[in-house]
Amino acid sequence: MKANQATTRDKYYIQSVDNALLLLEALSESDQELHLSQLSNLLGLSKSNVYRLLATFQRRGYVEQERGSHRYRLGMSAFEVGQKCLSKMALLDKARPIMDQLARQSRESVYLAVRKNEEILLIGLADSPQQVKVVSLLGRRFPLNGTAAGLVFAAFSKGDSPTVVSLKGVSEIRNHGVAMVENDIAQGIVSLAAPLLDGNSRVQGALLIMTPDFRINTDQLRAQQTQQLLAAAESISSRIGYLKGRFFSERAHPADAIARHQQHS
Repeated sequence: MKANQATTRDKYYIQSVDNALLLLEALSESDQELHLSQLSNLLGLSKSNVYRLLATFQRRGYVEQERGSHRYRLGMSAFEVGQKCLSKMALLDKARPIMDQLARQSRESVYLAVRKNEEILLIGLADSPQQVKVVSLLGRRFPLNGTAAGLVFAAFSKGDSPTVVSLKGVSEIRNHGVAMVENDIAQGIVSLAAPLLDGNSRVQGALLIMTPDFRINTDQLRAQQTQQLLAAAESISSRIGYLKGRFFSERAHPADAIARHQQHS
């Protein structure tokens, strides 16, 4: 950002609005409802200030108070705004039908991930048709470091130093087109990720298949999933402008196309 742009933005900065957004983010990132005192400590704001923000959000449906307690969680208005945002995202819109097809083909959960600073954010899901499957992780964030999607972003993001994976690992992922990591998201889950490239060969997202480890326990199954994933990633990439199809076609023989990085919790 240029200095004059930063100065202009700072000129119109409103602290109270920033605090309100920080409150919503704190509620969204918590796995459980939070007390007023917890929110006050997390945000470094007085309880009275936090209470006024909560009361305002409650009135508009963005925050709900758990009945019979003083704990708070996000409300349906926040969910509705999030869904409207996702529905308007060009990448997700173009990827969704191919993700649905890949989920039917692989019979496993398929996710779309984007990078947000040093994290990945799962913004799209095509659920597995099987009864035993990975619990929904839609909307969750995970560290860039050590996850299959994170390795893909590190390997294909131009100009980024490979801080989350060795130079050898980066080379393997670039050559093979995929990264496979066991236990990256949770114990017992195998994640397989491939890049989504635009017209300038820049990585815009990562396509993932997540499978319980007991269902992908042979090299043949891993190779089959790799081939399916690469084909889907190529289809989505072509929809966002990628024309150099050789990257994916040269990796259509998946017997050796798995860069595996063992992760243990």
